[in-house]
Amino acid sequence: MFEKNCQSYIFDNKKYVLDDSGELKEILVDYSGSGRVNPHSNNKRMTNYLSEVYEYISDHTVSGKFLDFKCDKHDMLKKRNKLSFCSNYLEFAHLKDKSKHISYIESCHKSLCPTCNFFRSRNNLSDFVAILTEFFKSEYKDYPFLFLTLTVPSCYGEDLSSTLDSMSSAWERFIKSSAFSSAFVATSRSLEITVNRDPDSKSYKMFHPHYHVILVARPDYFSRQKNYYLDQLHLLWLWQRANKNHTFRSFDKWLSWYSSFFSDFGTPSARLLPSSPEGLITQLDIRRIKTAVSPDRAVKNIMGALNECLKYPFKPDDLLTGDIVEDSEIVFFMDKSMFHRRRWNITGIFKEISISLDQITEEPEDLVSVRGLDPDEIEYFSAWWFSGKFGEYLRGKKKTVQDKNKARRFLGLPELKD
Repeated sequence: MFEKNCQSYIFDNKKYVLDDSGELKEILVDYSGSGRVNPHSNNKRMTNYLSEVYEYISDHTVSGKFLDFKCDKHDMLKKRNKLSFCSNYLEFAHLKDKSKHISYIESCHKSLCPTCNFFRSRNNLSDFVAILTEFFKSEYKDYPFLFLTLTVPSCYGEDLSSTLDSMSSAWERFIKSSAFSSAFVATSRSLEITVNRDPDSKSYKMFHPHYHVILVARPDYFSRQKNYYLDQLHLLWLWQRANKNHTFRSFDKWLSWYSSFFSDFGTPSARLLPSSPEGLITQLDIRRIKTAVSPDRAVKNIMGALNECLKYPFKPDDLLTGDIVEDSEIVFFMDKSMFHRRRWNITGIFKEISISLDQITEEPEDLVSVRGLDPDEIEYFSAWWFSGKFGEYLRGKKKTVQDKNKARRFLGLPELKD
C-alpha cells in the first residue's frame, strides 16, 4: 500500500537508484540481529502518510469538532508537521567487525508514529531481554512461566479512551486480589489494540483492546498439595470481578451464575444466550511457556510469546489502509485514547531487577543512541536521507551539529553540544 516504485540497480550486493542528476545513490538495507531487513523505509512511508491523515483531520475540523467530537485543529496540524519531519535523517555507526548500528534519529515521539513505535519496541525488547537474562541467573530461574491474554468486549471509537481507563483500573484490582498475588510473583503486561476493518462484519470499525501478560508463578504453583493453582475459569472469575461484571466472592456461586448464560456450558458447542448481561467478559486464555531448558533458550521461548505485542501496541495495517477518509476516523479516536498511555509495565521480581539494572522508566529523549557501543570499535558513521520521490533512504552527507539542532528544536528535542 505504501510502497513506492523506483528503478533500482544492484552492484556488489548493494541496491542503488539513479537520482535526478544521474548519480547512483545507494539505498539503505539494514539487517536485524536475526537477519531480517529492518523496515526503516516502509515505516517512514507510513509516517508520512499518517501526517497526511492528521492534515485531513485538521482540514475537516469545523467549529472545533471532527465527527461531532471535540478536536483542536491546530494541535492536529502541529502533529502533522512533526510527523512529516520525523526520521527524515538517520545515522549508522559502522564497527570494525563490519556490523552497523543505528546511532541517531530525529524522532517526533507521537504516540501513533510507526517509526517511533518501531524504536520504542526495540528499547522495550532490549530492556525485557536484559531483565530475563538476570532472572535466569537468579534463585528464581526454575519458577514456572505462563502466558495470559485478558480481553474486554469490543467498543466503538468514542468509548475507547474510557474503556482503556477501566481496563487499567481493573488490572490493578486483578493483580492485587489475594488469589492472584498469592500465586504469582512477577508480571509483564503489554497493551494491544486491534481494529476491525472488515465492512461485512457486525463489529466493523470497532476497537478490541486486550492485555498480553507474562506471569511468573510460585515454584509450587502446580503442586496438588498447595492451593495456589488458578485454572482458566478461576482467572476469568477474578478478571470479571476486577471489571465489576459481578460481586461474587465464592467461585462456586459465580460458576453457577455464569453457566446460566450459556447453552451446553462446558462443551465445545457452548453458546452465549441473549439473556447474558451486557458487557459480560467471556474470553480469557492461559497457557504455560516452556522454560525447563537452557537460560538462552528460555529467554527465546518467552520472547516468542511476547514479541508481537511488544512490537507494536497496534498493527500499522489496522491503523493505516490508504483510505484516508476511513483512516482519519480510526486515527482520531486512537490518538485521543493513546495520549500519555502506558503500553507496557512490569511488577514484582521483574520490577526489582529493572531497578537494579538502572533501567529508565520514562521514554528517552533520543530513541536511539551510541550508548553501549565501544567508541574504539566505531570506524565511521554513515548518513541516510529519506527521498520522498523514491520512497527510500539514500546515502548522503552527514548533518552538522548545527543542522541537527535546527531539526531538534522543531521537534522539541534537547539540543546537542558541539
